[in-house]
Amino acid sequence: MFAGCKKGETAPVNPLVGKWQITQQLAVYYVNGAEVYRTTLAGVGANSYTEFKADGTLTDYALGTGNTYTTTTGTYSLTNTTLHIAPTGGTASDYVYTAIDNNNFTLSISATGGGTTSYVKNGQVYTANGQTVTISFIRL
Repeated sequence: MFAGCKKGETAPVNPLVGKWQITQQLAVYYVNGAEVYRTTLAGVGANSYTEFKADGTLTDYALGTGNTYTTTTGTYSLTNTTLHIAPTGGTASDYVYTAIDNNNFTLSISATGGGTTSYVKNGQVYTANGQTVTISFIRL
């Protein structure tokens, strides 16, 4: 299939095409809409990366034991500030995409309900009923 442009026009450039490594995952937890706790999630993927391809497919390379990679494939589409990711055989998700510059971007996803994260803050025990996770990426 060919995508056409009028003479003198250029096709839009997909800013995601390439290999990207996660540099940070920040989780912010809420109780009834008020932030009560934030933490940097452990296990940020050193030597693991995601490759976004021009054809709308992606491959996630997670470095495991024995220096071998486990791969997950899927498809993606970027529309304005929404990145839709559909892993093969998994559940699709929509993320808020924010371009920082040509070599950095963030993805954010929020969820509410089903309080499963409990913690103590200022002597009070909280069970979150909402959270936002922001994932930062850098181009390899």
